[in-house]
Amino acid sequence: MTIRRARRQPTSPGEILREEFLLPLGMTQKQLADHLGCDIKVVNRIVNGRTSVSAGMALKLGAAFRTTPEFWLNAQKAVDIYRASRAGVELPKPSCVLPDACLSGTDRRVGGSASAGSDRRVPT
Repeated sequence: MTIRRARRQPTSPGEILREEFLLPLGMTQKQLADHLGCDIKVVNRIVNGRTSVSAGMALKLGAAFRTTPEFWLNAQKAVDIYRASRAGVELPKPSCVLPDACLSGTDRRVGGSASAGSDRRVPT
């Protein structure tokens, strides 16, 4: 399986927050922070891309803007994966091309050996 790289950097949750919610609503970062019950620095760091959206913050943003927490976390995940793919991390090669190629013969038990004594089966 080949990992496909994104051609452009995904839109950050902070940019979405600023461009799709704060500006159209005429809301300041301070007003949002007060509404969410957090410090303005937290909102400012998210908007400026200096910190990630946490699960707790995703819950708060989802409730405040009638979106799902997953909306915010998926946006954050896309940015995180994009950055990780650009970091030059060497990825391991798959150990087997096909799952069946890893098992010896027709034995489908975990461990791949009929003498392993295990009745656990590999899902097919």
